[in-house]
Amino acid sequence: MRTQRSRPAIRFVAMILALGIVLIGMPRLSAAAAEAQGTGGGSVNSSLVGGERMIHFAFSAHTAGSADVGSFRFTIEAPNPEVDVHVDVDCLNVFPLSVGAGAWIAGVVDRVTPESNAYLINPGDRLAFYVTDQDQQPNAPGDQLQAVREFSSCKVLGSFFGFSISQGNINLKLP
Repeated sequence: MRTQRSRPAIRFVAMILALGIVLIGMPRLSAAAAEAQGTGGGSVNSSLVGGERMIHFAFSAHTAGSADVGSFRFTIEAPNPEVDVHVDVDCLNVFPLSVGAGAWIAGVVDRVTPESNAYLINPGDRLAFYVTDQDQQPNAPGDQLQAVREFSSCKVLGSFFGFSISQGNINLKLP
């Protein structure tokens, strides 16, 4: 038979257990909220070829736990030698810039058309893409894109240079 004195003790223990469960779950919630991500799509027009669309791109990348995942499609169009490249993203590094944010997104080429192309890009090659999200403020340089063969892990790279996108938008979320 329980006495009146033991009820407050049981309530106190239950409250401590509930608080412990909440506190244990909080690091997971804050880690999930702190994941980096980037999405975007658009085109870069050539000032050398009468403003015609030269490059078309679309990507989605995010950090899922301890892994980076996503895809990046990059197409160079006529009058340049044409190529359509699909990259399986395995590296994402989003960082602040003086205005907005920048990111390196890298991965392995899983498809390329045509297979024999002027850029010598083949399945299995590693490519890296530098993108910026800088169109939030007046007089900002605007969103940018650059594609290169991966020369270092994207996790250690910082600010670079890119070509201003002519149409579309890039959205980056800092971790």
